[in-house]
Amino acid sequence: MARCPNSDCGGYVIYEPELGGIPARLKCLACGWMRSDPNFRKEQLTYFPTEEVDKMIGWKMEHPGYDLYFPSSAAAQLGISESFFRESVHKDRKAPVIWGRGMIVCNTPALQEWWDSKKHHRVTGQR
Repeated sequence: MARCPNSDCGGYVIYEPELGGIPARLKCLACGWMRSDPNFRKEQLTYFPTEEVDKMIGWKMEHPGYDLYFPSSAAAQLGISESFFRESVHKDRKAPVIWGRGMIVCNTPALQEWWDSKKHHRVTGQR
C-alpha cells in the first residue's frame, strides 16, 4: 500500500473507485488527506457515434418517415388518453404504428391523417 504524501502523517492511502456522481479518489486512512481523480467526467473526443445511436440511425434508414415516441407522447399529440390510443391502434391494423418495448414508432403525418379519418371522434350533430 502507498503511504500518505503528508510528511507529518505517514498513514496508508486507499483507492476509492467512482461511485454514483462521486469521482474516484485517493484517501488517507489516518489524517483524511484526499485527492480526487482530475479526469473525472471530462469530455472525450469521439469520432464515431455510440452503438445505441448507431442502431437508431440504422433503424431510421430502414424505416424512413417513422419517428420513435413514448406511447403517451403520441396520444398527447392526438389529444386523447393513452388507453384509448392503444385500444384504437390495436383494433385497426391500418394504423401507421409499430409497437416495441415501451416505445412506439409512428409516421407522424400519416398518424394524424389516420386519426382524422376515424369517425369516432367527430361531432355528428348540432342541437
